[in-house]
Amino acid sequence: MRVILYMAMTANGYVATTEGGTEWVSPGDWERFKELARETGNVVVGRATYDAMVDEKTFPVPGALNVVMTREAPTADPLKEVVFSDASPEEVIAMMREKGFESVLVAGGGSLNGSFMTDGLIDELYLTVEPVVLGDGIRLFEHGDFARELELVDTAKLSEHEVQLHYRVKKYTVEDVTGGSSAEAELEPEEE
Repeated sequence: MRVILYMAMTANGYVATTEGGTEWVSPGDWERFKELARETGNVVVGRATYDAMVDEKTFPVPGALNVVMTREAPTADPLKEVVFSDASPEEVIAMMREKGFESVLVAGGGSLNGSFMTDGLIDELYLTVEPVVLGDGIRLFEHGDFARELELVDTAKLSEHEVQLHYRVKKYTVEDVTGGSSAEAELEPEEE
């Protein structure tokens, strides 16, 4: 299962204002996001992102199963293409696999993004850097104890002033960390 994080962000790393507003995101980025959502057939957001998208009349994302990760029940009856879930990131990925999806598109919010990254679940990132800076706001990753190395896959200029970066999250094997030797060889006691 491939997990893709897609976010538009300011030049200084914020994905929304402190109130959750994203009115500064360009129409070109929104179109690319919807295109990727149609390709994957799904999108996973957090409750604050859901609320902001409803306010901006951009929810649900057309042509995709929309999953809202939240501990709060919806106040209105959800639409047929919307699922509300209080499951963990791993459980949501398992649910998507059971539904036959090969990829999951996460468009979180800082807390949700941090949860997926902390759990080591994100494989790729699409980051659109908008020509905006904010003094305060919601960061790309709000919480989490992680450090990941990224590999640049591609760059695309979406307009005269915005660029999209496509990264792959490097995944390591025991051989990568130990320099090609097996873990057993590293743990064997020395002969006296």
